[in-house]
Amino acid sequence: TGDENGELIAWHAKTGESLAKVKVHGSAVRSLDFSPDDSFVATASSAPNDQKIRFWNTKTWAQYPGTYDCGSTVRCVRYARSGVYMLAVATDRDIQIYVAEKLQAKFKGHSHGTLSLAWSPDRTRLFSGGDDLDPSIREWDTSSWSQVGLPWKGHTYKVNSIAVNSFGTHAVSASSDNSVRLWQLSDQTTVAVFQHTSSVVCAVFSADGAHILSGGYDKKITDWKAPKGILPSVDASNKVQEPAPKWQSASKVESHSKTGSSDFKSLHAASTAASSDLKALQASSTIASSDFNALPAASTTASPNPKSLQAVSATTTFTSKSQQPSLTVHPVPRKQSVSTVDQFVAKSGQFVTTSDPSVTKSEQLTTKSGQPVINSEQIDSKTLVITADDLLAITKTIRIASMAGDLITAEKVLTQEITADTKNFASYANRSFVMARKLNWENALQDANKSLAVQTSLAGYIAKGIALCGKQLVEDARTAFDLAFTLTHGNMDATVFLYFIKAIALFNANRHKEAVLRVEELASDPSADPLACGVVVANLRVQLGTIAFNGAHHSEAIEHFTAAVKASTFLAKSSPPAACEAFTVLFGWDNETLWQTSNKKLILALLGAGRLGEAFESYRFAMDASNETTKASLHPWVLSESFQ
Repeated sequence: TGDENGELIAWHAKTGESLAKVKVHGSAVRSLDFSPDDSFVATASSAPNDQKIRFWNTKTWAQYPGTYDCGSTVRCVRYARSGVYMLAVATDRDIQIYVAEKLQAKFKGHSHGTLSLAWSPDRTRLFSGGDDLDPSIREWDTSSWSQVGLPWKGHTYKVNSIAVNSFGTHAVSASSDNSVRLWQLSDQTTVAVFQHTSSVVCAVFSADGAHILSGGYDKKITDWKAPKGILPSVDASNKVQEPAPKWQSASKVESHSKTGSSDFKSLHAASTAASSDLKALQASSTIASSDFNALPAASTTASPNPKSLQAVSATTTFTSKSQQPSLTVHPVPRKQSVSTVDQFVAKSGQFVTTSDPSVTKSEQLTTKSGQPVINSEQIDSKTLVITADDLLAITKTIRIASMAGDLITAEKVLTQEITADTKNFASYANRSFVMARKLNWENALQDANKSLAVQTSLAGYIAKGIALCGKQLVEDARTAFDLAFTLTHGNMDATVFLYFIKAIALFNANRHKEAVLRVEELASDPSADPLACGVVVANLRVQLGTIAFNGAHHSEAIEHFTAAVKASTFLAKSSPPAACEAFTVLFGWDNETLWQTSNKKLILALLGAGRLGEAFESYRFAMDASNETTKASLHPWVLSESFQ
């Protein structure tokens, strides 16, 4: 919490004990928010002479060196709870969006000051509340930062806070007009109003989603039961309860929701409570097998040249003059080749085309039993050897900068290359990747189109597909990826990696179910590289688990984190495959700590669910399976958690 004296106070969630008190501003703390991983807190003051956002380490409560100078009085700071660090800032002048410590967007929010902000759970929408002269709520599309629909009318005085439920179906707002309003996001309408006796400062949803808690100048926290049948909620077993078709009028209830908090110190006493889920992890690190329906096919273009029927690896080199990539083709041994006019017949039977509309024509044909056919050739399974440099036509300098997260340097170098040679299609494509990492989708798409205008390339279509997914233009993105598949030229490594990239881009466009299904189907196929599949499955599951955990859906989070641990077990004592550097370059994934992150998040989710014995078993399994370096990191982390 922050107080009128400019102090930040950290509290123990279970006991209510004050853990730390830090002077963070010279006057009242107007707003603060935890980062998505809870590693630091951003704070802002309402003083006109203090227009900076400061950041504080939640372990030491020391200030980080960097600050954001917003140029106007700051009213609200809010982090998006999914994806990369994205901070929205409301000021008296505008709304500012920061991504990876850089100002990405700035736009006029309300006719006067903007007082409150809230993100949708999937980060596709930002909601803002205005002051007394514009007491409306506005909805913003985060792909373009344009306003969605008309302002929401209802409040008559300033909107002090906004919160969105974890299901992304409803929002609640608190106002100085003494009311709390419940909004339905689908049509931006008020579905209930709760009345206080004085100004309301804050309103939030309960962990189960069924109640609304609000507080204001009456110095009370009031627990409101939502109108029956309006809000989805989670029952005691963490199952979603859908709203009924009818509802009754709102009623005030006296009981307050209780938030459970587990004490890590109790883990050692509960060590005999074994977890069946974690025992299964010890038994096997192999990804379970299931039918594989959607591996993208290699290029079907026929050629009289016999070499065109061989799988090839593409090595990209650059000339000192133009930095244009040239492609060197190296045949790769394979067991069996089949021409495009032949039908590959497997033991499972004859192949037919899939009727799944989400699988494009350039992707895999399947058997009636779900087994794949590659309509240009069939090759043996092997570890993927293609590199990020090969796949993305990227230079070593840009690859290293992108992997280190130094996007400023990468953008600067690529802009210099483009200035020196405006026909450098590879530099345009790679700058598009950098813009996508920064969530600057408009510029990412512009650079991708410029790259393709200079020369049609695999990197160009990958860049375009990612940018279009970022702008939520999913069908256009499918077309771009479809064209990219035709440029893999029979290289199975490139084909498989392109399949991964497409799935990840769809996941980032909130097609979570489709993306995970596609990747896990590929992972279950015995001919697929299990290491690359494991990296992708684990990363996607960690993201889904984090979303569920932030919404207090602990059972769902545990399921995702358990799958992530299982998929990344091979990383316990080894490094990620070099080929997976492409995922770090394109999406900023930290594959080096993936195994450790998966285990930490699983332990925290088990603790949040009150399953102490299983949390201890999970910790013990991670320590037994890990190398010495990971053990040295996990042990102090557990000790630090035990005192929170």
